[in-house]
Amino acid sequence: MADFFQAISSADVAVIVAIISGIVAIIGIINNIVTYKIKRAEAKGRERVEIRARMRDPYEKLVGLIYGILRQAKSNEIMDTAKLLKTMEEINKSIILNSSNKVLAKWGDFRIGSANSKDVKQVIHLMAELLIAIREDLSIEGDYTIQKIDILKLSINDPENFV
Repeated sequence: MADFFQAISSADVAVIVAIISGIVAIIGIINNIVTYKIKRAEAKGRERVEIRARMRDPYEKLVGLIYGILRQAKSNEIMDTAKLLKTMEEINKSIILNSSNKVLAKWGDFRIGSANSKDVKQVIHLMAELLIAIREDLSIEGDYTIQKIDILKLSINDPENFV
C-alpha cells in the first residue's frame, strides 16, 4: 500500500488529475443510472395505482354480476338477457383495456365455463379463481393468503363440499 501512495506522489500531476476526473465521471454516470432507475420505478408505481383505481368500479360490477348470477340460480329467476349482455360488454371492455393478464384469462375461463358447464362445482371453482385474481390485481394483501375455500365461504354454506 505504501508503494501505491509513493507512486502517486511521484506521478505527474496531469496523470493524477486525469485519474481523479475519470473517477468523478464514473461516479456521475452511476448516479445518473440510479436516479433514472428510481424515477422509472416511481412512475411505474404511480401508473399501477392509477390502473387499480380505474379497475375498482368495473371489478365491482363484475363481482355484482357474479353474485347476481348466483342469486338467480338459487331463486330460479330469469335474468334479463339484454341487460346481462350490456353489462358483460361493459365489463369486457374494461377488463381488456385495464386488467392484468391473469384476471383477463380467469374472466374468460369463468364466462365460458359458466355458459357451457353442467358441473356446478367446476363453475364455483372458476368463480373463486376469478375473485382471487381480482383481489391480487387490486393488490389486496395481508398477513394471510386467501384460498378458494375462503372465497367460497362467502357464497356457499358448505364450501368444504366444493373444494
